[in-house]
Amino acid sequence: MEFDALIKPELWLYKVIELKMEYHQIIHIFTSEGNSLKISIQ
Repeated sequence: MEFDALIKPELWLYKVIELKMEYHQIIHIFTSEGNSLKISIQ
């Protein structure tokens, strides 16, 4: 599962916590070019 979006730090913190709780898996956050993040759940 991967997705990209514009960086909104307060929203991403919440979303990452929510995803971590939902999937109980390791979440890797990669900073890519410009103002985007790629979150890869493995």
